[in-house]
Amino acid sequence: MLSGLLIVSIFSDPVVMCMEALGDSLGIDPFYIAFFLAPIASNAEELVVTYNYALKKTRESYTIAVVAVQGCSCMNTTFCLFIFLLVLSINENMHWN
Repeated sequence: MLSGLLIVSIFSDPVVMCMEALGDSLGIDPFYIAFFLAPIASNAEELVVTYNYALKKTRESYTIAVVAVQGCSCMNTTFCLFIFLLVLSINENMHWN
């Protein structure tokens, strides 16, 4: 856990700066660049594993690839919904207090 935290701490700021520089050089708001690239970067492992299963070109490997993508989508959607509801809840509590 500590090694993962250390790696994320070291690489997260340079990645954000790269996305900002890419957005500036393309003339696109960096928010939209991050909105597109950040999920790809955070799910890179699942994408590589799914691609490798799909390369085997068997019925079973295709099934595993599709199920892996569906699982990743469900997990990300649930996590994002949780964060959205948490932000709404915090905002509502701060608004009325």
